[in-house]
Amino acid sequence: MAAIAIGLALFVPAFGVALWVLLAIFFGAAFYLGSVARRASSQISLTDQGLTVTQAGPLKALPSVRARHVQWDRLTGIRLRYFSTRRDQSEGWFELTVKDDRASITIFSSLSDFDRILGAAEQTAAVKGLSLSEVTRTNLVRFTKTASAPSGLRAVLRRAA
Repeated sequence: MAAIAIGLALFVPAFGVALWVLLAIFFGAAFYLGSVARRASSQISLTDQGLTVTQAGPLKALPSVRARHVQWDRLTGIRLRYFSTRRDQSEGWFELTVKDDRASITIFSSLSDFDRILGAAEQTAAVKGLSLSEVTRTNLVRFTKTASAPSGLRAVLRRAA
C-alpha cells in the first residue's frame, strides 16, 4: 500500500491535494506496519511478581522501545474487551489490558498463554478487591464459556461471582 502511494505521488503535481492524500496514506501505512512489527517481536513473561513485555530482535536496539512491567502487588485495574466478528457474536477475540500505577500492558487472545495471564490478572484483582467494570465481568463470563478457558479460571470466576 505504501509503495503504491509513493509511486502515485511521483506522478502528481507538486503541492497538489492528491499528493498530500497519498503522503497521508503512506505515513499511515508505515505507522501501522511499525506497530505490527513491534507487536510481533514482543516477548511476554508471566511471573509471580507480574507481567513483563520486552522486545526481541532488531527493535530491541531502538531507544524508544522499552520493556514494560506491571507488578501484581501494584495492580490498579484490569479491562477485558470482546470484539465480535459476527453479528450473533459467536466469533471474535478478546483484548486484556492490565494496569498498575506505572505501566499498562494490552494483549490479545491470540496469544498462546492468554488464558493463564487472564487467570492471574483476575485472581490478583479479586484478592486485592479491585472493582471490575460491568463490561469486564460480562466478558470474563463469556471467556469462561469458550473452549479456550481453562478449568482453573472457571473455578476462580465461580468463587468471585
